[in-house]
Amino acid sequence: MRKNQLRRMGAVLREARLARGLRLRDVAPAIGVGVAALHRYESGSREPAALRLLAHARVLGVDLRELADRVGASGRMPRQAA
Repeated sequence: MRKNQLRRMGAVLREARLARGLRLRDVAPAIGVGVAALHRYESGSREPAALRLLAHARVLGVDLRELADRVGASGRMPRQAA
């Protein structure tokens, strides 16, 4: 994942956490990481493993397809010019 995509993903997850009134220390144990690791995910300085991202999204009620679309990492191949 590109650095700008990591930052956008982190921002989306942080927004979702704050919208639910949760603190880093509330979410970190629920997804099996420390507060520092969760902070790095949200700041975009660390990319979570796929299963960790899935747990993170579930805890926050974020749909992974929507997250991928907002981040620009949907996995779709770019269209090629004809």
